[in-house]
Amino acid sequence: MLTFFEPQTKIQKDRQIIRDTDMRMAKYSRRGIVSNFTIYALCLLIEQNFIRQYPNLAIIFTIGLLLTTALRGYLLFRMDAIYPRAPTAWRNKYFAATLIGAAWWGLILSCLTLLMHMQGEAALMWLYTVVFFATTAHAFAPYQRFLSIYQLVVIVPAACCTFFSGGGFFGVFYGCILLFYYGILKHHCELISRNYWDRLEAHFILAKKAESLEEEKRDTIASTQLTNDYLQVLSHKMADLLSATPSVDENTPPTPVALANQRLAFETIYRNVDAFSRVIAKDVNIESRAFNIRHYVQSLVRGMVAEAEAKGIELESALSPALPARLLGDPKRIGQILSAMVKNTIEQSQGGLIFVEVEFVREFETSGLLHITIARQLENKRGVFVNESERGVAASLDLMVAKGLAEAMKGSLEINESGDKNGKHLRLRLPSTIAEKDSRQDYHRACYKGRHLMLVHPNPRWLDHKRMELDAMGFTVHTATRFGRAFQSLVEAVEAGKAMDCVVYYAASGDEQPVQFCNDLLGRADLKYIHQFIICSDVGQRFFAERMLQPSPSIHFVAKPSSIFEFEVRTYGLFRDPADDAEDKADSPPRAGRVIWMSNGKATDGPHWADPKLDIQVINDMRQIPKVLEGRGYRLVVVECAGSEDVDAIANIREQEQKHKPKSLVTIVGVGASNLELSVLNAGADHFLDIETLLTWDAHELHYWANGRSH
Repeated sequence: MLTFFEPQTKIQKDRQIIRDTDMRMAKYSRRGIVSNFTIYALCLLIEQNFIRQYPNLAIIFTIGLLLTTALRGYLLFRMDAIYPRAPTAWRNKYFAATLIGAAWWGLILSCLTLLMHMQGEAALMWLYTVVFFATTAHAFAPYQRFLSIYQLVVIVPAACCTFFSGGGFFGVFYGCILLFYYGILKHHCELISRNYWDRLEAHFILAKKAESLEEEKRDTIASTQLTNDYLQVLSHKMADLLSATPSVDENTPPTPVALANQRLAFETIYRNVDAFSRVIAKDVNIESRAFNIRHYVQSLVRGMVAEAEAKGIELESALSPALPARLLGDPKRIGQILSAMVKNTIEQSQGGLIFVEVEFVREFETSGLLHITIARQLENKRGVFVNESERGVAASLDLMVAKGLAEAMKGSLEINESGDKNGKHLRLRLPSTIAEKDSRQDYHRACYKGRHLMLVHPNPRWLDHKRMELDAMGFTVHTATRFGRAFQSLVEAVEAGKAMDCVVYYAASGDEQPVQFCNDLLGRADLKYIHQFIICSDVGQRFFAERMLQPSPSIHFVAKPSSIFEFEVRTYGLFRDPADDAEDKADSPPRAGRVIWMSNGKATDGPHWADPKLDIQVINDMRQIPKVLEGRGYRLVVVECAGSEDVDAIANIREQEQKHKPKSLVTIVGVGASNLELSVLNAGADHFLDIETLLTWDAHELHYWANGRSH
């Protein structure tokens, strides 16, 4: 296939530059197609010799020229609609249409030369052709290969016809002049093309240098401002530490406890200063591996729930249903930034509701911006920073380090006005890439269509976030802000023959209203079997369980923070229709090789289930996993983690997958002691189960993971 233009340099591969070049070519071509036909008609009508002698041929030439002009005109005047979808295709089509028109013009010129002997209409057409190519060839000059073909098709055949035009010496003389003109014009166009691209390249280099200098200037200003803010916060921190240090009395030496506390405080400041110095010096190692952003955020927030509850704060996450399951990035650094944001917000708050909102905005097919916002509604209406003068006092050293880390990761950590009386909130923006090629915009499946759910919480914002997540699962959600109203709605639904399938509500430690609501439901025969999903912390669960009238199989506790995963894994064995899942049918054959269980003989004794529908292959050497994974269609790898070696094994699996760039990544669940959770998730695991949870892990949850629900 003939290629009219093949980009060679970086400038020629730049989309915006090529677009501007195409627009420039199209602008001159629109003028040319109108003038071409007009001057052709004038040349034939001035003397009319050709029309009188060869009327049929004149009609054929005119109709052909009209058709080629119409074809080029369609591509030119419809460029705004066609070009954005396929620039290269439009360019090739237009070049092909232009060559067809050029060939037809060359045929007209050749026939006029042979029939009119370089007189009358032939001389006028040659004069216009020479002037046209000399003045407008610069429009096509950037595309030198096409322009050479274009000039060759029009000028050379017609110039050769002058040798046989019957003019004898003058015919040969005209032919030589025209061929010489073609050579000069071709060389002239090559110079125009070279100068055009050289000029653009020079401008491009200058623009890049200017952009680099501007970016360096912004970085310098930002680093200076960040350093000033950090030093201001550090000075306040040191002043507070010194003021809290007990006075030294010669007769009363400091106690060992006071010395230990003082040493710990100074060690913390030292580590923070060291981390900040590395950020400023850009001595930060940013890794890139596939990790489960949803479970990683949930794990971090879960670790701070107890601290928030101690200050009377409800800490919850709000993960967008469009947030991909896995991203490529550095989970450890993202976790460090997120932890600093949440801890700083908790420290500056007293009571209220704090949300960790996470969403992903796609800019291209597999990349976009990760947004993490710490938003809240506070009882005392005190913001993160009350005013700019208190910024250094309110901000923490960790938050300043987090801001520097965000900039090192090409992102930003901003302090924005929330627009209400709650002061300011924190927002992190990070450019991110989706880890899986076949990742969908919505990873979840609306598998609970037709199921009705009652959602109860006094805070409308909490209701909005959870309703969005439950809607994504397919539930028909009914909401209420008071338990009394929710109870009445449940009773009315039962009396109308449209009983709710479940009710979801929040329970805080010390709050008697959710306990009374639960007991009221259990006390009615027509409501006691409605599934109740109670969102609470471990402390809240113990408080709730002690005050329940009676244990019931319809009571299900969901750990905070709650999101789609927590709800779906709890409802997977309750509401799903077995007929919709062919893998769970009794008559379906076992799926061989679905689960790999990596057992080191230290954490557990291996799997505790004997399920004929799942083939669980136990291996004791991590080096066997790459070979076992090849071509067997495994979806789940369970790794028992007893130390750093097992954590490194998870990272190795992710690194191997990243090298081979599979369409879908295998799901990895880590099993081990609770203090290994963040390390396991940092290594790229999708989920973590501690030993105590593993012993109560139900078989249907294993099915949940093995059936490809990797979110």
